[in-house]
Amino acid sequence: MFNFSNALKKGLYIIPFLLLSITLKGAYLEKIPTTVTNPDGTKIECYASGDEYFNYLHDADGYTIIKGNDGYYYYGI
Repeated sequence: MFNFSNALKKGLYIIPFLLLSITLKGAYLEKIPTTVTNPDGTKIECYASGDEYFNYLHDADGYTIIKGNDGYYYYGI
């Protein structure tokens, strides 16, 4: 037999969770100081920006830094 009070109690827990999850967003961060190291040991001071899904490295002027297939970091074109 269907118990309405149990269903109501479950609904009272689920509804706030659904409303809260709609408003959650990833943390977008900008210009977080980061140090990367090339294979030869040289260190590059740069910045990281973005969130957990899209992020990138750049310098103080906003130029993008990418990692090449050889493991070295370069300015992007």
